[in-house]
Amino acid sequence: MALPLSGSPKDKELVIIETSDLTCVIKGPAEHPQYRKLRGYSSFKVEDYMKFQCRAENLVSIQIYDVLSEELKTYSGQEFIPVFFENGQYELIIIPKTEEELRFYHEYPQFRDAISKVSRVNLLTGILHFRNEVGLTSFEIRDSSDRRLVDIMLEVYPTKLDYKKDYKALLNEVSEEIYNLAYHFIKRTYLQGSAMIYKDPSLSEFYRLMQLHFEQYIQAIDRIERASHHQLKKNYVEVRGSKLRKPDQRALAYLRRNASRFEDVPNGIQIGDRTVMPSKGVLMKKQHTADTHENRYVKWTMARIIIRLKELKRVIEAATPWGYSKLDNELIGKLDQMISDIEKRQKNTFWRTIGKLDRSIVSLVLQMAPGYREVLVVYTTISKSIILQGEIYKMSVKDIATLYEYWTFLKLGQILAEKCEQKSQDVVKVNTDGLFVNLDKSKTAERKYVHPVTGEEITLKYQYDTSSNKVPTVQQKPDSMLSIGKKGKDYQYQYVFDAKYRIDFETSSMPGPMQDDINTMHRYRDSLVINTSGSYERTAFGAYVLFPWHDEKAYENHQLYRSINSVNIGGLPFLPNHTTLVNRFIDSLLNKSPEELQREGILPKGSLESVDMYSTDYVLICTFINNEDIQRLLSAKVYKLKIADLKEGWHHIQFIACYEESINEINYFGSIKKVEVEGEYINFAIENWTLKKITGKGYTVNNYTMVPSSSFLQANSLAELHTKSEEEYILWKLVNRLSDNALVNLDNRFIDMADKVSSFEFDAYRLEMHHGTRELLFIGDSFEEKISMDLILDNESYIFQRMVELIYPK
Repeated sequence: MALPLSGSPKDKELVIIETSDLTCVIKGPAEHPQYRKLRGYSSFKVEDYMKFQCRAENLVSIQIYDVLSEELKTYSGQEFIPVFFENGQYELIIIPKTEEELRFYHEYPQFRDAISKVSRVNLLTGILHFRNEVGLTSFEIRDSSDRRLVDIMLEVYPTKLDYKKDYKALLNEVSEEIYNLAYHFIKRTYLQGSAMIYKDPSLSEFYRLMQLHFEQYIQAIDRIERASHHQLKKNYVEVRGSKLRKPDQRALAYLRRNASRFEDVPNGIQIGDRTVMPSKGVLMKKQHTADTHENRYVKWTMARIIIRLKELKRVIEAATPWGYSKLDNELIGKLDQMISDIEKRQKNTFWRTIGKLDRSIVSLVLQMAPGYREVLVVYTTISKSIILQGEIYKMSVKDIATLYEYWTFLKLGQILAEKCEQKSQDVVKVNTDGLFVNLDKSKTAERKYVHPVTGEEITLKYQYDTSSNKVPTVQQKPDSMLSIGKKGKDYQYQYVFDAKYRIDFETSSMPGPMQDDINTMHRYRDSLVINTSGSYERTAFGAYVLFPWHDEKAYENHQLYRSINSVNIGGLPFLPNHTTLVNRFIDSLLNKSPEELQREGILPKGSLESVDMYSTDYVLICTFINNEDIQRLLSAKVYKLKIADLKEGWHHIQFIACYEESINEINYFGSIKKVEVEGEYINFAIENWTLKKITGKGYTVNNYTMVPSSSFLQANSLAELHTKSEEEYILWKLVNRLSDNALVNLDNRFIDMADKVSSFEFDAYRLEMHHGTRELLFIGDSFEEKISMDLILDNESYIFQRMVELIYPK
């Protein structure tokens, strides 16, 4: 019979199976262009070839499309390059050679519904669409009596990552973090696994294990009924004395407790001056019984399996949360049959005589006896979990896009844990509908970390929810939000990382993220805002697409990688074996100062405050000889200064601070509410006074001086008030991130006369500034390292990172 025309012109016959009963044809695109770009057929290894199996009655021939020769080849067990891919649509045509009615079966209900009979033509046809699911898929062709005629297994490959390396590594890393998170119930594809002792399996795992071992279990039960384990049971019954035989210890004990039952007789037992015989006693009788601990254990396993099967059926009937459009009656029928088979055996006379198990047992009968051994093995197996390594059990896995989203969040957490101290452990929340486990998207999962050197807090959130902050437009929910705290800032620097299992092969000569995903990053950053004193400010400093690509070196030249440096939006390739760029980028965020992060942001949170090292607000430090003069100023709230003594920039003075020479300290400062000219004087009227202690620590003030208010508010010693150059200011901020007890050494003991900073000291370390040679010398107990001062302005985060590495060597 000639095949009907169908599919696109590019579709080819990929598999043709001929038996004496039917012809089965699978048609589709011969190759995937993205897969060719990703993998390249010329570099294939033996382990990369797809798996294919076909078992059939009366098999005539099998042909498979060979990509390299571009023609069908007869299959005789040789290897073939993959021809089935995720998101692929493949037409299945089943043509009977007899009048027998044929039926297509796949365990995934939507696939069963997709293949149907063509009216007025005796054939089955339809489209199998695999979407984002990869792995093995099996289907059967059956006759009207449900006899299996053909059983086919194919392998579906991913197009965006390496199947044998990145995909398997992704599964392993997800499972290591949260066991069985990768599993689903029944999907289009599955992977193979083996049982392991881990924890109670989910209902999905229980079903797969029970499905394979049920027949073996039922056969073992039937064998036990035919040849069960029995034991001789001793029973003691009370009988007349004439029936007593030689007594055992229990019979003698009974006679000792019942001496009144001895009667005088002519011919009896001589006891003292009496001849007696007991009128009653106990006699031991032995009888066979099947009510043994081993049979009680077998009966207990039947009850436990029925409970699990009914629970599985209840969950399936209650809802269809795993994506089925309707209840799978065939699956429910299988479960009902399993339950019925076990319940019938429970009602047999043999099992009704068996009691309840009331203890745990270890028995050679369970371990060695026929039937019992199989029950023990099966029940132990179905009580285990499944790992995705092996060739025994089918296990459906979540679609690869969902897995990639889960993996990116978990991997970001692992990267942060390597660099920081994890503060909270119970951070990943999961939920389950009874069948399988998911990350809980209804709650924001948090992981908190602390920078080991600066003590700054870092938070990673999954499914970051903006509903707590009312935004003017639409609420957003990015996959992962990294929030980084910095010393001296009362807000955090937020960065969006959004997993997108998509690659753009067309826009650029080099693969990268999709343009609409980049547009989404712009939307995220623009919409994540907070209301500060009536004005909205962005809280997100950057937003980045994480996408599955492997060539990190080449991608560094991509426009959407370079855009990160210019506008803080772009894409980063991220796969299990390719994490260098993301790792390096997170390093940069953790090590950069708040000023660097602020400069890189585009009007985010904090943009309304000046980031210029020379603040527009100044503090005027006034020198007083003793406390009496200060007290008079505190009461009068007016400070007079000659106009002739004013320095450049005086009109930016917003605060007055009181320095007392006698104790070499500053203890008060006040905000200026009004400035008036009175003859040759300027009067600064003070609104209120605030306590603020700044100690001398070897330095003093010669005359009045002006310092930026940002420096004043953070200073603990007079040397920190020195009006620094931009380079000195950056280093001062840097050492303050490393220590709360940093000291500044100047080239003059009077801060208003000093020209430059000579060094910074903190803990057991010293950072010297050699202005002549333009070098920094970082000195510790076991090292001395020179660093170019040119890097202060060009790459201050490198200086910070290098100092951290020297302080905390790995």
